[in-house]
Amino acid sequence: MSINRREFVKGAVATAVATAVCASIGFSNSAYALDLNHEFSAYNTNTPDLIVNGNQGWGITQVKVRIPGASTVKIATKSRPIVNGGSLGTSLVIGKSRISNHEISVPNGHVLTGIKISADGKLYDVALNTAPFPAGLEVGSIVNGGDTDLPSGSFAKAADDEYITGITLKDTSGATSPTHLGLKVQKLLRKTSIANQNLVARVRDDLIFSQCLKIHVSSSNGDDANDGLLQSTPVKTLNRAKEICQLNTSELGFVILLKGGDTFKNNDNPMTSAILTDRLQAVKKEKFAFTWDLDKHLLITTYNNDNLAVLGNGGYVKDNQAASCIGVDANCKKTVVFENLHFTKWQIYPIYLYSYRPDLDNTLTVQDCLFTENGTYYFPDETTIVNNLPVFGGSIIQVRRSDDVIIANNIMKDNHIAPYHETNTGGNVYDRYHAFYIADSLRTQVFDNTIMNTSGSPVKIRTNSRDVRVSNNGFYYAGTSTRTNIVQQGWLRFSGDYNIEKRPQDCTVTGNVFYAPFHTDDFNNNQTSGAIVSAMMSTSKDYMTQVHGWMGNNVSGNDYQEQFE
Repeated sequence: MSINRREFVKGAVATAVATAVCASIGFSNSAYALDLNHEFSAYNTNTPDLIVNGNQGWGITQVKVRIPGASTVKIATKSRPIVNGGSLGTSLVIGKSRISNHEISVPNGHVLTGIKISADGKLYDVALNTAPFPAGLEVGSIVNGGDTDLPSGSFAKAADDEYITGITLKDTSGATSPTHLGLKVQKLLRKTSIANQNLVARVRDDLIFSQCLKIHVSSSNGDDANDGLLQSTPVKTLNRAKEICQLNTSELGFVILLKGGDTFKNNDNPMTSAILTDRLQAVKKEKFAFTWDLDKHLLITTYNNDNLAVLGNGGYVKDNQAASCIGVDANCKKTVVFENLHFTKWQIYPIYLYSYRPDLDNTLTVQDCLFTENGTYYFPDETTIVNNLPVFGGSIIQVRRSDDVIIANNIMKDNHIAPYHETNTGGNVYDRYHAFYIADSLRTQVFDNTIMNTSGSPVKIRTNSRDVRVSNNGFYYAGTSTRTNIVQQGWLRFSGDYNIEKRPQDCTVTGNVFYAPFHTDDFNNNQTSGAIVSAMMSTSKDYMTQVHGWMGNNVSGNDYQEQFE
């Protein structure tokens, strides 16, 4: 039996910590610690380049860098203004920005389209990720900004019809290696004509949803006495929208349009289903703000503008309120899409999928959403105990016994469970709130997501999963807790099983960027700061085995950034 584990603490500390970790999981051979710094060298990259990739639909408005020892750091920019009613919305900082020695912002209302960076007269190599401007978003002419008098050399630029979504600051020959790169990104908002009933933001003109019944919902100016069929007659609540669906089962499916910028809570009128109740009631997690248990197509998105619709401020389990946001169960076998939504302050599960096994050519997609401040860390007054532990959810998006799920282009930031005392390990544990928990799933795809400051290994692939693909995601300050003698630390928990046939098979984790260190007080949760050990491993209690090449699994081509504050 072999074990793979990656260790970021160097020298004597690395040996001591690794020896303690091995001993805690039942391995006493301290010589193993000597090999930790070399794990995955055959399968993964580990470059000094700084890679910060954002998401489509989010433009860069500020760049921060740290180049230690440089006396003069300069950043020149090219940007384009958003014009004719478009604007910039929600802002986030991604990457590593807590310690910087230079920053530049583009003019208000602009997004970055070109960049040039130098230190002490040396120009750095820069590579870009770009995306086309959204259809209907109008932009003005290019404006030069930032610092002047940089060394001669070309800008790294987006194409004329594109903007920058991510930057790779390369380790450049003859120049001091950079250690930090942070980007402020903002949501691109188009102008939408309310008078034009045919112009509904983000509803595709495709064969399925163009034939579905559209239901408009606005918490700010809706009325549940309305029919919801027009933007001028929206209903007010998710409950009423679901009731309209239940009363129109002859329809092919439904498009539930939430007014962009409105907030929807639904704490005191929670939903559930027979299947979700049977699955979750014993652990007191069965109440949701919205459940989908109809065998009909469903799209939940926004109208009126490109602002995210906020699904937020869930209730407490102890108060019998909706502590999770959206649940989907086995009754649905049709196409489901959730997009342009902001999930915030849900104690248990923002999204929980259970036994969604769709008909051929149908999928469930979560895309272009934002997840912030979810988990029990943000519900300090909870008192419910389940199985001798405080109640908590295991992930932001949980995919259980569900197939053909696509999770793409989402942003997750500041999501945590509250620390609790674990008797077996003798200390507080923070590590079991994963970004993606995938178990008994076929063909699930997770790509182009940005995850920041999340407790627990961000990716967890478990029993009976087949052909799960995790690619091109950016993980910043996400991974391990301060504990070293637990089985949930690291970027990936790839769980095995004593029954060989039940172990995950033919799964791929590739093209991702994982940054260390992990939790810091810069990201609003100092209780999980100070991580010293990270691991990529396969674990089931005391069982561990190599991931790459095992049972057809491929863990390769990932970039592990060993950057310390």
